[in-house]
Amino acid sequence: MRKNINHANILIVEGEGDRSCLEQLCSKLDISPKILLPVTPKDLLDNAYNSKQGVYAVLKDALEDLRDSHLKRLAIIVDADQAKDGQSFQTTFDTIEQRLQAFDYRFDSQSSIEHVV
Repeated sequence: MRKNINHANILIVEGEGDRSCLEQLCSKLDISPKILLPVTPKDLLDNAYNSKQGVYAVLKDALEDLRDSHLKRLAIIVDADQAKDGQSFQTTFDTIEQRLQAFDYRFDSQSSIEHVV
């Protein structure tokens, strides 16, 4: 079941350790949780796993929220992992890019994301 996170700016991370790290970093940089909310896949979806695959699983709903609701900014952080594990940087990048393209988002030449209208 999908959970409702009523926040304008979310950062999806793979797991609790990543969230804790980001919360500490935000605290040190004096970035209020009111400005940026780090969340895990389990925070967004009951049956999600906190992992890279979990981020991929919740990305569709998050992109729908970005297009159709209160969500204004969405960011994700995932590990690129090792090529020997079948999860190289390019594999990770391609997987994310495919999911973004389904919602008419694309990477520009500077690797930032823009919405194609």
